[in-house]
This record gives sequence, structure tokens and C-alpha cells, in this order.
Amino acid sequence: MEAVTPFLGRWTLVPERANYEFGAPPMAALYQISQNEQALVFNILWKDSQGVDHKMAYAELLDGKYHDQPEGSFADQMRIYLSEEGDLVSEATKGEALVLQTQRKLVSAVEMQVTTSGKTPEGEAYSNVSTYKKEHRVSKMDQVRQIRRDAVATQIALKNELQQVAMTIADLFTLYMAPEPPDGIFLGPSIDDEDPDETVYKEGDLTFSIQVRFATKDAVSIYDANYAYQSHLSKLADGSWNFNVLQENYHLPQISPEVLEPIFIKMFEHMQV
Repeated sequence: MEAVTPFLGRWTLVPERANYEFGAPPMAALYQISQNEQALVFNILWKDSQGVDHKMAYAELLDGKYHDQPEGSFADQMRIYLSEEGDLVSEATKGEALVLQTQRKLVSAVEMQVTTSGKTPEGEAYSNVSTYKKEHRVSKMDQVRQIRRDAVATQIALKNELQQVAMTIADLFTLYMAPEPPDGIFLGPSIDDEDPDETVYKEGDLTFSIQVRFATKDAVSIYDANYAYQSHLSKLADGSWNFNVLQENYHLPQISPEVLEPIFIKMFEHMQV
């Protein structure tokens, strides 16, 4: 049964590579082959040239012997076997006549050619060839690992971006609030209270907390809430920013000295009041 393993999986039709001598090729199709003990199970879904959906499912023992089919089927008997060339072949008979043969050939590890041969209602032989590409199936565990890797990469990129934002804000504070610049500026992702390990991330928006602190006489750093320097900076899904300061919201295309300068001028004026 190991020889049939490469055929197992989910295959997707490549419509533009279909070559039909009888009828019209489908618009789309999924061809799934699985194994249940000694039997092969086929599940085929396709959308015909008129856009109508169809499906077919059957199972057959991979022993090369003919087996009777249910009453009313298009064939009386069917068998499936591996040819000497390694192709997976199905044959269906009605009476003594071979009415349908399907040959599945692996062109590569990810490409399968399916050739269906039979006779038209007028008795003329035909051969329809379809090409399928194997879908890359990822296990749930691999999906979880990839999500974690993406999250780590996002956090690293976010940290680098936040460092640049903090430097820009620090430079502007030094410029406009001198000779008493803040003791420190702390900028980091806001945390989900229900899950402290998770950064707030909803509908594509990230929210960061900004704390601007001043040294007191006893050298203990605090932030001056009177001037609303503890603010929130949100990065929106479209890449823009929302900066809330002095209880006002500013929608910013980017975080740069040129964009922030008018806001800091207003903050400086407020500080003088």
C-alpha cells in the first residue's frame, strides 16, 4: 500500500490545461483520495461548464479484482489497481464491455494527470485529460506554530517601530519643553486586562500607552497628569495613527517631527497657561 501513498491527498483542477475529446471540461474541481484500511476512498466535487455543482463519492478495494457495484450504477463491476508503470487505474465494466477507464499518473510529487477513456453514446472512443495540482495541507499544530512565529515577528517589528516613535517624541519634548525636559518617556503596547500576556489588538488596530514622566525632588519619577501627557497612540489598520493628547484626538498619516510639531506647539501653549 506504500506505493499508493503519493496519490493520497487533495488535488485541485487546473482548468486551462484540460484536453477533452468528449464534452466540456469543468470550470473547477476538487479530487480527494484517502485510504481506509485496504480500500481507497474517492471524493470528487466539480462545477461543470454551465456552473452547476456536482459531487461523487465511492470506495474500492485496491486488490485488482472486480467487485460488484450497487444496483442502478452506470457499471456492473469495478476494479482498481496499480499498473507496472505505477499509475493508479480504475476500470468499470457493464456486461462484458469495458465502459470506462480512469488512469491517474503522477507527473511529479505535486502534479497528477487524470485520463478518462470511454465511448460516446454514438460508440466513438474518446479520451479526456485533466491536470491536478496537489494542495499543501498544513496540520493544526503547524498552523498554531506559524501563528506564534508571525506573532513574534510582529512584536519585533512593532518594538523597532515603537523605539523610533519614542525617539521622535523625546526629541520634540526636548525641543519644546526645555529647559525642563521630561525625565523619561515610556511608550509601549497597551495590555489586555483579561490576559496580561496579550497586546490589545482588535480589528486591525494596535493601541500604545505613552507616559511622559518628570523627576520629583526625591528623584522618584512620576508623570504629570495635569497636562495630560499620559496619552494614547493607536496605530490603525490602514497604517495611520490616532494620537490622543490634551483630551483631543489627532488623526496622523505618520509619526514624524513635521506631523507632530503643531501638536507639541499646542501642548507648550497649554503648559504656559
